[in-house]
Amino acid sequence: MVVDNDKNNTERNILIQPYKRGFDSKEEAMQQVSNISSYLETINLWNNSKLNVISEKEFIQQLENGVPHRLGSCLESRMSLREVDKYRTNIFCFDLDHLDHLPDDSIRKIISRLNGNFHYIQESFSSGTKLTQKRFHCYLMVSTLQVDFNVLNYIYKRVKDELSVKIGIEFDGSMHLLKNIFASGKDVKVNNTLDIFNLSPYLEDYNAKRSTLSNKQDMKSSVTVNEVVDEDFNDRFTTTQVNFPELLKVLKSAKVPVYEYHEWIRYLMSFNDMERKGLITKDQKYHLAEAIDDGNASYYKEMEKLERYTKVTIGSLIYNLQLRGISTNQIFTLNERKELRIDTSFDIYGKITENQQVFKEIERVITNPENSGKRILLYSETGTGKSTAILKILEKFNDNQSKGFSILSIPRRNLINNLKTKFEKSSDSNTITGSDIYTFKERRNIINDSTNILTTVDHCPYIVKFKLEKDDTDLELNNSDVMTSYNPRLMILDECHMLSNDATFKEETIREYCAAEKNLLKSGGLSVHVTATPENLRSEDYDFIIKVNQLDRENPFQHAGYLMMEGTSKQIEKKMLETIKLATKKNRNRRLLVFIERKEIIFQYSKELNNMGIKTMQVVSSNEEIKSKDEISVVCKGEIPEDVQVILATTSLSAGVSIINNDKGDEIWVLCTSRSLNYEMTRIAQMAHRFRNPYHALKLFIQQGKSQVERKTFLYHKYLDEEVKKAENFKRTIEFMRENNCEGRVTLDDLEKKNGLFTDRDGQVSVCQPLIQSEIVLNKTYYNINNPMALINELSKKFQLQINQMKINGFIDVEENDKSMKCDPTVTSNDIISKLIKDELFYSQLNEEYILYGKSRLIASLPKIKSSTLNDLMLLFDNGYEFSFASQIMKAHLHAKKNETLSYKRDIAALKNINKIKNSAEKSLLTKVVEKISKDISLAKNQMVYQKTSEIKSYLNSVAREVLESKRYYEEPKKVEYLYKLLKIKK
Repeated sequence: MVVDNDKNNTERNILIQPYKRGFDSKEEAMQQVSNISSYLETINLWNNSKLNVISEKEFIQQLENGVPHRLGSCLESRMSLREVDKYRTNIFCFDLDHLDHLPDDSIRKIISRLNGNFHYIQESFSSGTKLTQKRFHCYLMVSTLQVDFNVLNYIYKRVKDELSVKIGIEFDGSMHLLKNIFASGKDVKVNNTLDIFNLSPYLEDYNAKRSTLSNKQDMKSSVTVNEVVDEDFNDRFTTTQVNFPELLKVLKSAKVPVYEYHEWIRYLMSFNDMERKGLITKDQKYHLAEAIDDGNASYYKEMEKLERYTKVTIGSLIYNLQLRGISTNQIFTLNERKELRIDTSFDIYGKITENQQVFKEIERVITNPENSGKRILLYSETGTGKSTAILKILEKFNDNQSKGFSILSIPRRNLINNLKTKFEKSSDSNTITGSDIYTFKERRNIINDSTNILTTVDHCPYIVKFKLEKDDTDLELNNSDVMTSYNPRLMILDECHMLSNDATFKEETIREYCAAEKNLLKSGGLSVHVTATPENLRSEDYDFIIKVNQLDRENPFQHAGYLMMEGTSKQIEKKMLETIKLATKKNRNRRLLVFIERKEIIFQYSKELNNMGIKTMQVVSSNEEIKSKDEISVVCKGEIPEDVQVILATTSLSAGVSIINNDKGDEIWVLCTSRSLNYEMTRIAQMAHRFRNPYHALKLFIQQGKSQVERKTFLYHKYLDEEVKKAENFKRTIEFMRENNCEGRVTLDDLEKKNGLFTDRDGQVSVCQPLIQSEIVLNKTYYNINNPMALINELSKKFQLQINQMKINGFIDVEENDKSMKCDPTVTSNDIISKLIKDELFYSQLNEEYILYGKSRLIASLPKIKSSTLNDLMLLFDNGYEFSFASQIMKAHLHAKKNETLSYKRDIAALKNINKIKNSAEKSLLTKVVEKISKDISLAKNQMVYQKTSEIKSYLNSVAREVLESKRYYEEPKKVEYLYKLLKIKK
């Protein structure tokens, strides 16, 4: 037991119902699970005097002795969901089962938060040694409420949801108050400094919601709770998918008994809701209703009557299933409901600048002096001409201002190259970045002489600082003794989502940019953020949000698809290279833009593809000086060189660059492995728009995530809001410490950084939202690595289309159902081998399936083939042998005798070993024997014939014995069997 310092040394009494004894392992406990459940459920039937209470010391001992238990106690009642009465508890328990979707640093932070938010923590039976394998039972002492069990269980759920957000991890959804808890016997971490958690505010909130319901006086508590649950759910989530077979299976199981009429009606109403939202069909709805029917088929008439009632939703269905210990994460796919606040919106056709009235209104908002000191967000999809509109506004701004300045900041140097020529057409407009080679004085002079400046995010703070400078003794500029002062005007950040989404930005760069922006706003300036992907941004961070809807908007691609690929990252990268080879061979006219995160893989791919005659180029460098001629053509001019078939790119090409000479048959591919960060929706959305002309398909090649029982919803905005709130709270601490000159072992500046804060030039502390966003985005990316379908659902919502699985046919086409080759059960193994010998298309299709899906798919496609033949086939595929050669190998297998096991793979290995022995510098017994055999074969004119295998063994023994005797060793040779195996090679 590990105990934190006790604040008051007062031992607590705990309402809990333990089993009679403990267990050393979960396996041992599960063998007795029915006895444990029966005991814990019925023990209080005859208890009419007092609730079962144990001391804190006893409670900890029982946990460390592995005693199963249930939370709380009751009088003269079963402790079951259906019958429990007079139930009371002063302790909650939440299970944490999955941490493997998070980076190690985030896991450490979460474990630290667990220790600070729970009274008792014990690792569960299933907890492992690695950080990602940690699993916990987390106990929280709570105030005791005198309420019905249904209400208390609802409050339990509310507390669980809020603590999930506070800590940054979702607890097990199927956990409820009366679930058996199997203590592991491991040490218990105790925190006695933590106060009892007060449940009264939750009860007050429940009663407030209850008061708004109609007919509340006539409702049972269970009905009222369901009504409130539906309201909560509708506020927080949208349902994007229902796994109908899984839901039907659950409803048919004994876990979902329906005893009362109001329960049955509620189920039917939730089925209606699913059909209404297009999540299931009408037939499927009736199948679900039939699964919980009593056999009278009365659900037909009832469902028709209930169709006009729309208040009951999936929320209460999920709640009731979880209450019965059913995990619903495999049944329902949920999205967090969080929409940006829109203060004004405009509908357009074509580009923003082609809609003069809209353009003028946006210009008015951005240049209006009344908006001084405000942060504005301009949001519109890629292709609406946002950058062009901004440049026109800056051009007019430049013409109308005798004083003041504007700074247009771009996250990537590539984007600057795209805009530079247009930007500098306007007088007093210049481009300057930190990487430009100027002397200190030259740099300052350019900044001083420019009204409009185009720069990078990292250099922007330097320019802002200079433009806001009022100290006339700082420097002598333009041979003048007085430094010109400036009135701040406009600061624009294009592709603003990249500030938090782009891993290349250092924390200090983000903090410095936010501080510079704050300084400009406080000086009366205006900040405008521009993006096409605002999904990770918060409404609260902007004073005014403008949305432009392009009514004639179309996705740039005709099709979108994904392919799940099994294997390690290295295996997937190898498969990806083979896939590119296949695709380029099949269609020489199709150009591929392939996004790959890791530069070393791009270099490897490029070398191998170019060696094969597939003209391939790389776009990997952010450094202007080392860009190739082809890179400059793509990045600066937006033109793919004419002879290039494959472009391999990092995310340096993923935003702002528009390729203008793509053809309609071209495709954009994105590789997503656990070694990349390409599992992020906004990043892929940007990648999808690099071709300016319509193109054939967007294709995602995704490493299959770990199979998980719990596919939880990642509550990005909930987690983000909670982290911002924590930063706001700590801001007050920093301010107090600065005012009182408090210093510790960690400097206040370091405390600031670690808590997502920054200080402006006036010493005011503020929350650095992009920095906090970047942390949550990273956690979400790790989540998507293990839950790739969550990423697919996000992209489907973004592009407003269904992203389908792809089929394999050499073209890697998009199709709703994977029609990969299946083996006809009537076909024999010889029929399959014969087809492999004669049919090159069949051989190629198997080859492609093997490359993309691996061994498991090949075995499933050819279940009757001998393992030796299958191994040879995989060897041929792995080494890229031509069909003509492969056909000869398969002929040998076809004509092999029934009891003969042929193996080209084995024989090749044997030949290599024989050559290794022959060429060995070491004169071992094997070397001498092989030399003697070679000499005998030569004397026999390369032909030694034996009738029986036993004769070969006799010959080898005689040779080995002769060699040994020549060295004066008189004993039986021991390594002849090895030589025999090596020599058993079929020509």
